[in-house]
Amino acid sequence: MSVIDLKQFQMTVKTKRGRPCVIIKGDLNEKAAWQLLKQLEKFQPALYPLNLDVDGVGTIHWFAANILKSGFEHLLMTRGEIFLIQKCKKPQPLSHGNFSSIFSSAEASRDEG
Repeated sequence: MSVIDLKQFQMTVKTKRGRPCVIIKGDLNEKAAWQLLKQLEKFQPALYPLNLDVDGVGTIHWFAANILKSGFEHLLMTRGEIFLIQKCKKPQPLSHGNFSSIFSSAEASRDEG
């Protein structure tokens, strides 16, 4: 198994236009993915739609990507819409299973055995 040098994961919660905005930076491993999903689940459905700023995301581990995909599906059904914020792009809704936009900003990695 190869060791990957991960950039420190950081998550900040701010309010923009009266809506929560979660700003994430660094690389996402499975622990960081769980932290992000726990944070998003803390918001009551009335606060949705919320913004998820993924502009500072680096590498997303393949297992973290699977966790996020399932978690986002659950949140969309139980809470509400999530809009992805990326530099120089219009905010995009994360609905209808279209998760490719969050992963396009980062290279998904796979551990080699």
